[in-house]
Amino acid sequence: MAVRISDIEGTLALGGLVDAAALGEIADAFVRAHGVGLAVLDAGGFALVERRVGASPIDALAAAFPRGAEGLAETHEAIRTAPLEAGIARVDCFTGLRYLVRPIAIGPRSIGRVILGPYVPAGTSGLPPELTAAAPALDAATAEALLARVKRLDEAQATPLVDLLAATVTTLASRAPVSSGLLLRAAESLGPLSHELRSPLTTILGYADMLLEGVLGPLAGEQREAVATMLEQSESLLFTLNALLDLASAAARPTPLARAPTHISELVVEAMEAVAAQARRKGVTLRAEVDPALPRLAVDRKRLRDCLVQLLANAVKFNRAGGLAAVEVRRAQGDGDWLELSVVDGGIGIPPEELERIFDPFYQVDRTAVRIHSGAGLGLALVRAHVDAHGGTIAVESRAGHGSRFTVRLPWLPG
Repeated sequence: MAVRISDIEGTLALGGLVDAAALGEIADAFVRAHGVGLAVLDAGGFALVERRVGASPIDALAAAFPRGAEGLAETHEAIRTAPLEAGIARVDCFTGLRYLVRPIAIGPRSIGRVILGPYVPAGTSGLPPELTAAAPALDAATAEALLARVKRLDEAQATPLVDLLAATVTTLASRAPVSSGLLLRAAESLGPLSHELRSPLTTILGYADMLLEGVLGPLAGEQREAVATMLEQSESLLFTLNALLDLASAAARPTPLARAPTHISELVVEAMEAVAAQARRKGVTLRAEVDPALPRLAVDRKRLRDCLVQLLANAVKFNRAGGLAAVEVRRAQGDGDWLELSVVDGGIGIPPEELERIFDPFYQVDRTAVRIHSGAGLGLALVRAHVDAHGGTIAVESRAGHGSRFTVRLPWLPG
């Protein structure tokens, strides 16, 4: 089965990430506050919202002339396709109107563009010669009166406005919840390739690990750093693939828990072993505090182990070099008895305004941190899915710059 990249990219289409009503309200508020038109286009150039202020009469007047209609069409095409590598594009229309265009991006992916305008550049007067050339029979007084209806801005005013518009739409898109249907479409696209992706990744991981351990000979300092980076990125890619497929599988065909009597201390040891190499490379110390009186409990061994591995991996990834990542396990009481597992780190922490969203699929807290540490925003979503399946809860306490504590509570079910 052939898999098109567009099938995967479509899951991050702007139109699927933003609420149309909310986008319309933002557009209306922006126009009321600033008196200038705007548009929001998806990556294919389709207008999700458009508000025009004052420009239609002068456009209609110019369009009555053949060369005027052609010029307007060229302007609209330039707005849709202007290169945005520099971060902003300026499109001037022969009518004397100007548009500013900025990209909308989530991470490195551009998913659309915002357009501020049209507006008349401040300091201009009279009719532009391009307009009189395209429409030689145009009544100058009428045209000047129509242009006077359009907002005048200098670049010092216009640039912050298009920046504000782009930031607002980007925030709306990046905070959009990801539906199970989106997960299913992405996983269906990747599913036929899963074996082809997993097999070479596993081979890469094996050889990279042998190189790093010196099995194939000594490495120089820069070589070790390069191999360590290759190993870390390959591990991240393999986890992302597995997490995406697991999340989609849970959404499509929820499977019952495979509960079995389990020594929780064994799962803690296995989870710490799974992240030991990652912790060693970063100089992070792993520590476990498990109540020795805990009996065997009925849990899904694989799913709970996956939760611990992911929480510990995050505690190492977002930690400081030489930091500490700890697992604490105890019996908690309150409204009944609970198994309580906490993973604690002294790392970079999470801003309070981000805490409600960190368990959403594909959500990433800080784009700068994500670029440094890598990740797709799937790990905590998978943890929450496994915890929910157990009938439990997960909570987080965190302060930016002071680390985090993730606490999982599961019903106390002796095995």
